[in-house]
Amino acid sequence: RSSSSTPTASSSSAADRAEIEQLKTQVELSEKGKKEFERAATHGTLLIDAQLFPRNPPAQLWTPSTNTTDTTNPEDTPLSSSSTFVDVFTVMDETNSWEARPTSFTAKPEYQILRSCVLELSLDYCTRLSGHKTQEFLDELFAATGGDESKYPPLSEMEASLKEKFGSAEPFCVIFDTCLAQDFPSTNDCQPTTCPFQNEATCRYLTACFDDTIATEYAKALKFIPEDGKYQDVFDTDKQTSQPTASNSQTDESAKKTGAW
Repeated sequence: RSSSSTPTASSSSAADRAEIEQLKTQVELSEKGKKEFERAATHGTLLIDAQLFPRNPPAQLWTPSTNTTDTTNPEDTPLSSSSTFVDVFTVMDETNSWEARPTSFTAKPEYQILRSCVLELSLDYCTRLSGHKTQEFLDELFAATGGDESKYPPLSEMEASLKEKFGSAEPFCVIFDTCLAQDFPSTNDCQPTTCPFQNEATCRYLTACFDDTIATEYAKALKFIPEDGKYQDVFDTDKQTSQPTASNSQTDESAKKTGAW
């Protein structure tokens, strides 16, 4: 009897262990999903907050020079705490962050972080704008033709009209893909010194890159600090996990895939 009951008991025990492991996996996935949701919610809140209350760059990153002017200030006075908000592209220009490519041996971590964030949020805006303008164009086309596709103009004509609509809204978005493919060279208007976007809300939105929480995520994605690190750690070489060298830096694209917002 005992020998006949042993296989059944063993099978039951193995099944229980398998079920327990499966439950553990489900709990871990649930916890991971919860954390991702919380990060996304925090991210969205910070971006909205930046539009309402534009962020200022930390002093270690940038301080206004005496010859710097704020194009968002109608009086064109030097940048200061009394200005409407600090133009992130002015900071990019004055800190030479445009040249802080991941392959650079000398670029400081804080400038690589700023560059990655500004480019990613700019791409996000241009992508969203493209979607909106495309939908507007299709709605107008539908209204003009009653939805009769036989009355649609040639595809080349529609593409030209859509590009014109997109370009009139945001000229910089039209050249963004070309600049991105060339890694934003100093030619062809790829390195604007002031915010190139017509929509001022976008210029305010980009100040989110000055926010410590968002900058921390980019610092982690670029492997400058450990997972439990803070943005301020990038200014302390003793707390960095790596130095900004060509051998260990990632590209802006890989940063987006490894945990940046």
